[in-house]
Amino acid sequence: MIDKDVSRTFLLIVSTLFVSIIVILNLNMLVLLAIAIIALLISLLLKINVKSMLKFVLFFQGFFTLSSVIAQIIVFDKIVYESLALSNIKMFIFVILSFIFAKYVTTTGLIKLFKRISVNAAVAIALAVKFMRFFPATWSFVYRTYSVNYDPGSRFSRIKILIVSVKAFINLSLYSALQTAESLATRSTIIFGEEK
Repeated sequence: MIDKDVSRTFLLIVSTLFVSIIVILNLNMLVLLAIAIIALLISLLLKINVKSMLKFVLFFQGFFTLSSVIAQIIVFDKIVYESLALSNIKMFIFVILSFIFAKYVTTTGLIKLFKRISVNAAVAIALAVKFMRFFPATWSFVYRTYSVNYDPGSRFSRIKILIVSVKAFINLSLYSALQTAESLATRSTIIFGEEK
């Protein structure tokens, strides 16, 4: 009997890989826009946190666009707007796919699927997906905290930043400890065959 976690994980990987290859190889703006709209509609239907996702897109693609513009000026001595537009649409689609993938894939399914190939690969991929889930939420929290009524000269703002910094440090420390413990537990479970 096929395990549900494994089959769902396999289907997610194959479908995400298939769409990603189409996006990478495609240079038609209309096709890419259609894929982007469909992906956005799917994310809405699947109740993805679209507001957080769009903020992450703006933050990430801002740096991507700036670096692309600088690279084009250095290499071509001009800005190739069509190439820039295509690249940004592709990055937008990849971000949506990563949010959908990170929400619905399970670490259990990843470990079960990849442990026959390599235990280390299974654990590494599972932890990478956990990080994919963790980073956008953390970024969104810090963005909200720092952007609302921030006054550099205010004692309250400085205290708020200190509290956020401590929370971020504690959360990152706990996250690292959790991943280390989970990695060790997963490896011992797989090696000694105690998984049910």
